[in-house]
Amino acid sequence: SLMGTQEEIDDHNEDDGKLELLKALRLSQTRAREAEAKCAAISKERDLLALGFMQNSMEVFAYRQLVRLLEFQVSKLQQQQNKQEMSCDCRMVREDEAIDDGSGTTGLTWIMAVAFCLGIAGFGLAIGCKYKYF
Repeated sequence: SLMGTQEEIDDHNEDDGKLELLKALRLSQTRAREAEAKCAAISKERDLLALGFMQNSMEVFAYRQLVRLLEFQVSKLQQQQNKQEMSCDCRMVREDEAIDDGSGTTGLTWIMAVAFCLGIAGFGLAIGCKYKYF
């Protein structure tokens, strides 16, 4: 009878050991799932930050191009104004001559402005399409 009791105790201890092992395994799996979820959340956050950074970079680039375009237009207007002042010779200049000095540069200025704008839009579209599917 003592032998039977010892075997029962050993079986009970063995069952307790298996139970502890199963609890540890379950806890390990739970922690692994939590770690995977955290990893996925951090990865998504990283991707969103990268996308936001790229969008901000594109906006800064577009604004810089716009500033360059405006500087170019100001320069052209200053050149036209200087030409008009030099050619004035105290005679009256008609309003239509003041706007266009006859050299055809006004049309060129607008063509270049449109080309710059289309270039900026094309660049933005290309980058947007590339990073659309993060």
